[in-house]
Amino acid sequence: MISGTAAAPITFESIGRSAALGSVGLPKRGGTMTVQGASYVDLVGIEATIDVKDSSHVSLTSSIGTVAVGSGSSSVSIERNDLNVVTVGPCASGTVVAANLIWSGGVSVDDAVGTDVVNNDIWSQVAPSTPTHAVAVADGSTGTSVENNLVFGDWGDQPELLVDAASAAGTTEGYNLLSLNGGTNSTPYSWAGADYSAVAAFQGASGQGAADLAETTFDSNTDDAVLSAQDDPALGSANASAPGLPSTDYYGNV
Repeated sequence: MISGTAAAPITFESIGRSAALGSVGLPKRGGTMTVQGASYVDLVGIEATIDVKDSSHVSLTSSIGTVAVGSGSSSVSIERNDLNVVTVGPCASGTVVAANLIWSGGVSVDDAVGTDVVNNDIWSQVAPSTPTHAVAVADGSTGTSVENNLVFGDWGDQPELLVDAASAAGTTEGYNLLSLNGGTNSTPYSWAGADYSAVAAFQGASGQGAADLAETTFDSNTDDAVLSAQDDPALGSANASAPGLPSTDYYGNV
């Protein structure tokens, strides 16, 4: 793929509705777009599976689908998208996953360096028979920050946030709102091989979880966390200095 520069990035942008990649004439959902060996590429309004390999300074915004970052890629920004799954794989560095709506598959960080997962709404729509995690950090990932995320839905009786023993020392976690809906999921954390069902217990054992909150009030029709009360402790509880904090929210508002 052709590369741009910092002053003049190459931009692939859909005008109007998102562009679904696939067969000519009848675009099919689930097509794949690969960015390989390129630098300074902006993808805007793309509907596809996006694979970023051996590339740097790639940004994805206002898009729909699945994203995988790996194979030595660096400085990849995934911001303000509507996504199913985000995977940050081995040898990736400096990835920012911010202000996205992420459905069903969550965010997976495997053997990556310097990943920021910040200000995302992560909602599980999977069945209990196909459990997953909202955020999973594994395989010796270092420099990972997980902050200001809203996590809700049914995660199939699996911990919503999982950080394995090989990654715990290099991960910072806090300012997240976790759902405890009283259903099959009642374990918000797995940290360094131990599960924690209460925020206070996790904070005491790990030294992480600063300002984390567990939300127990949900809309019976949508299963969404109810944050409308003016005295809800979740309102205004985010970290304004979180690593990778986006300049705008999902809708582009400051």
